[in-house]
Amino acid sequence: TTSNTTAKNTNGGLGSDSQHPFAAYATELVGCVETLLSEPDASIRDDGRDLISLLAQYLGLKTIFAAIRNDVTHEDDGVRRNTAKVIAIVGQALGPEHLAHILRPCAASESHLSRHTAVKAIYESCALLEHGLLPVLPDLAGVLSDLLTDSSNRVKGDAAHALAALADAVAPHGYAALRPLVGVVREFCRHSTGEGKLVTAFLRALGSLIPLMPAADAQRNTRDVMPALVHKFNTPDDEVRRVVLRVVYQCISATGYLGGGGAEATGFLDALFSGFWAQKRAAADPKTRRLLVSTTEEAAARYASSGGAGGAVGGGGGTQGGGASEVLSRLIPFLQDEFEDTQAMAVEAAHGIMLRCGITGVPKTLSERIGDSLMAALYADQEGKSRTVVKAIALHVNASGTLFLQHVFRFVDKLQARLGSPHHGIRTQAADLVAAVIPTIVIVCQAVPQGKAIMRALYQQLDSAEGAVAIVSYVKALKECLRALGPLQADPTPKELLSTMSHTLGNRENAVQFHTVELIEDLAPYCRAGSVANPQYAAWAALVSLHKEINFSSGDVSTKKKAVGTTVGHATSSRSRAIAAAAAAALQPIGAGGASASSAGYQDFMLFLPAAPSATIRIETPLVKAADLHAIAMTGGLYDLLGSDRRATRRVCARAFGVIAANTGAFLIVGELINNFTVDKRKVRICTSVALSVIASTCQPFTVIPYLINEYRACESTEACTIVQHTILKTIRFIFEEIGPQGRDYILPLIPLLERAVTTGGGDGGQMRRMAIEAMRAMVNAIAASGSIGAVGANVISATPHDNGAFCEVVTHMLNFAHPNIVELLAKKAPVVSDERMRLVTVVVQFFESCRAVVGSAVIFQYLAAGLYHPSAMVRDVYWRTYNIVYLAAPEALVPCYPAIDDIGPIGVHLDDDNDDNEDGTGTAIGGKRPRGGEDLNEEEALELLVSEPIRPYRRHEALYL
Repeated sequence: TTSNTTAKNTNGGLGSDSQHPFAAYATELVGCVETLLSEPDASIRDDGRDLISLLAQYLGLKTIFAAIRNDVTHEDDGVRRNTAKVIAIVGQALGPEHLAHILRPCAASESHLSRHTAVKAIYESCALLEHGLLPVLPDLAGVLSDLLTDSSNRVKGDAAHALAALADAVAPHGYAALRPLVGVVREFCRHSTGEGKLVTAFLRALGSLIPLMPAADAQRNTRDVMPALVHKFNTPDDEVRRVVLRVVYQCISATGYLGGGGAEATGFLDALFSGFWAQKRAAADPKTRRLLVSTTEEAAARYASSGGAGGAVGGGGGTQGGGASEVLSRLIPFLQDEFEDTQAMAVEAAHGIMLRCGITGVPKTLSERIGDSLMAALYADQEGKSRTVVKAIALHVNASGTLFLQHVFRFVDKLQARLGSPHHGIRTQAADLVAAVIPTIVIVCQAVPQGKAIMRALYQQLDSAEGAVAIVSYVKALKECLRALGPLQADPTPKELLSTMSHTLGNRENAVQFHTVELIEDLAPYCRAGSVANPQYAAWAALVSLHKEINFSSGDVSTKKKAVGTTVGHATSSRSRAIAAAAAAALQPIGAGGASASSAGYQDFMLFLPAAPSATIRIETPLVKAADLHAIAMTGGLYDLLGSDRRATRRVCARAFGVIAANTGAFLIVGELINNFTVDKRKVRICTSVALSVIASTCQPFTVIPYLINEYRACESTEACTIVQHTILKTIRFIFEEIGPQGRDYILPLIPLLERAVTTGGGDGGQMRRMAIEAMRAMVNAIAASGSIGAVGANVISATPHDNGAFCEVVTHMLNFAHPNIVELLAKKAPVVSDERMRLVTVVVQFFESCRAVVGSAVIFQYLAAGLYHPSAMVRDVYWRTYNIVYLAAPEALVPCYPAIDDIGPIGVHLDDDNDDNEDGTGTAIGGKRPRGGEDLNEEEALELLVSEPIRPYRRHEALYL
């Protein structure tokens, strides 16, 4: 096909091209390729679609339609299905406006098979074109209007399915074109008494049309059809029940059907719970279960928006819990159900309702009943496998705030009983629950002795934990207890915790390592006396964010889930100030239009939270030994985790390394890390470089850079000189990538070192030079104030012209040393370019791009101009690629660099390679023509010669340049 590009139909693909070599075999080709459209392998189906699309473009619509004409009325359903897919692909390839040319005659045919193929073609087109069908939506609606009332039930049902797919594809647009079909679908749904696939199809169509309607039309149609939908709640057909639930969910979410409350809403809830919740098979079917939970949550949210039944405790601030009370009260019997699936489904629904509507507006007695029912569901889990009930209880406890005060002691007793269970699964589940609710227990309810007892129980059971999952749960719970209680009230003490974590760090599971390192990071600031960040302040800040989003905000569910996820469990001590600042800002926009500290919304909000604790605490004597932290960092396993397979573990380990170095003294750790430069194992050296870069970022670069400069010169007479210098150059690169713009002050001392590396590193195949240029690139990125690792990100020039002007000379100096390496392509007699030399050239090109952000494109062009017309094609290729990068980044900056066309003067044509010479040794001019009599051409003749005949690609660049 690609070899016959000139035979493509020039009439938009509409006419048949009988001259095309494939036209005579169109029927055989399409019949062979369309079988690929039903293959189970997705890649084969994609190939089939591509082939059909190419055939449609080259053969034209008439030829393709003539090839599939007989298959439109084929008796085999599979053949007709493939034919419908071909029609949809042709519409995608030639434009949706051509679909009507095929669908109209098919839909108007007397054969029900042809009409059925037209319906399936519309259905397939929806998945391929989606919003691309909007221009032809009136035509498709006209085709479907006749098919929805077809005499064949099969055609009628598939037409309804196609209408549903069409409405979903063009949503939220297209209601004006589809409006004539709404009445047909609504009347069928209202008066249909039977069950089966036909009813299901029309119900799906109605559910897809409702979200497209204006508010008034959607509410009117929903009220007309809702009695018929409620009547089908008790149908025995599971497929019909699922479709009814989906339609009800779409109607409620689009129209707010239950927003008015009253007897109508109460009757709907009665029918929903009697028709679905009371039926055990609804919980046993996963699909029905998901739909029922979503529909119940949406019904509660819409009912709550009307301020439904239930007296709100807080009253203000936009809480919706009072309206949700009606639905939560109906869920309580199912929370205590003996059937495990029903109970789990009820817990999931209760969690979703509390997440969307909050808990502060729920009446006190109902809140107590919900809490007791959730605890009953927790005790019903005999193996401790349910995580949904843990999330529901944690949300109920944390969102209750100070309302949980009178229940905290009873709750803690039950929690401690679960922690003492002989079943390890129950203990693990209890530890997860502790990690989620300990901030509310200690900070909100001030149950400090109970928090200490829970933390001591967790610490004693850590050694007996079975499996990595249990260890992770215990470590997370201990971490949250330490953050909630603070270092001065923690039991066990930080010293005991650090001793235990040094043993846990040896576990090979990534999750265990991650959470253990996080706990060590929290313990590191307590190795010296003085003021440190108060972790309780971070916990209070996270609770502020949670209460605002859950109880006093009408944000979407994703925002609320994010707020719940960023509770104290994700607030590290090193970030407590930032989290507290964000929470303080979150206090302001409470209520409509924002609320001040004296407004009613703010006062209602603060009723559920205690006063903010101090942002810092004073430690009189160190709580952990600096020597212990140093031992964990260097020999206790923390250093080895810098090379962990898991990225999150590497990041938290690097962060912990910096915190330990900042609190125990950086120079001692740096001195020990420098000794690892001579180790043969590359992974150890990489970890050392990462650790030094983190220390330089945390403790200032002057703690590391002098060591590197000294070691680079001191190792020159040793056997390990090469690997040590490699590691030092990589460390310099990592440091500048880590510290970003801060590295501008540390560039000049390193210039002699980099000069030496670029000029003397030639015995290792260019590896030393490549690493030196990579370090230069990181420095240039720091000068450009980008702080990015890759050269592509260095596109932000500093706003201080004086500083940039001072550093332009430095960057130009680096360019003078890096530029000769751009032609490092071939060894003396090597037939191919080695991988290391190709990497060197790539790094040099990236370095040029970084330098462009500092010195400008004009300076870079001066380095490239000489190589654009080099005799070697390989050298020209590198220079032109680099020039293209500079051109794409800032084409306007290169305009002053181009020579004026009037100043060219006589042009001598001598740009040919040696292999272009004629037999007589005379060169051939560009385009294969020779100058007259060997004389130079004038300007007009030269320009005519450049564009007269096809020339090689690199000469096109020369022509453009001239």
